Amino acid sequence: MALESRTRMVSFRLSNDEYFRFRQLCSTTGVRSVSELARLAINAFLQDPSRAVPESFDARISDLESRLRLLALEVKDLHEKIKQIMTQ
Repeated sequence: MALESRTRMVSFRLSNDEYFRFRQLCSTTGVRSVSELARLAINAFLQDPSRAVPESFDARISDLESRLRLLALEVKDLHEKIKQIMTQ
């Protein structure tokens, strides 16, 4: 991509955690700055907007329900192991 004259500025605020994670991503990917990272991400979104569509609420709930079922099975298994140990 040829460097174009950049005359417009966009500004947004980040939490300390977000900024730290963005800086880490810059370091690991070789991106020069958080600004460059944001510019690359927005351009990638413009090329393929479907990549940035958030999961539907129903899909997130379904995922959480699945995880809760797995957790319940783990707790049940742990409870059974404790009962076995206590009866020995």
